[in-house]
Amino acid sequence: MYSCKKRFRWIMLGMLCAGLLLMGVGAGVAFAEYSSFTYAGERLPENARLQNQSVTAMVDPEADKIVISGYGTGACQLAGIARIEVGEDLEPGTVRMDFQYQSVGPKLHVSWDGDPLASTIRVYWYHQGSGIELMMTYKDQVLEDIRNHRLGDYVALQLTEAVITVNPADAEKIVLD
Repeated sequence: MYSCKKRFRWIMLGMLCAGLLLMGVGAGVAFAEYSSFTYAGERLPENARLQNQSVTAMVDPEADKIVISGYGTGACQLAGIARIEVGEDLEPGTVRMDFQYQSVGPKLHVSWDGDPLASTIRVYWYHQGSGIELMMTYKDQVLEDIRNHRLGDYVALQLTEAVITVNPADAEKIVLD
């Protein structure tokens, strides 16, 4: 009985060591595989559509500054893309914004307030559908990227151009945030 117990313990110790060895080999292979992936940058799905949108906002013409900023979790990054132009045909306090973007569902929305000290215009993305719908849009692209050993940031929208046109009296008041 004693030798049977001792033999059983040696077998269990051998199985434990073999399991630890196989686990180490598996972790090494997984690490080698994952470290061979490259970063592909921001990626839009192939079916993204180019869209244009124009919005006219009325702000307080007496405001010291007009702040135009991205708002919320899907904030638009205007600072590097937006171009400010002067339009003689616009009344003071009128801001016309022309956007061009690629999207697979989310839409661009703009809200503003007329605070006398600093009028604020917020630009943000709004998507009424579900996250599952967006995930299914990317499914084939993500699987193809994994096969090619690359991964990226899969975005549902991308702002490509923003032109902000204001009256010459308001041009110095514009602040992109």
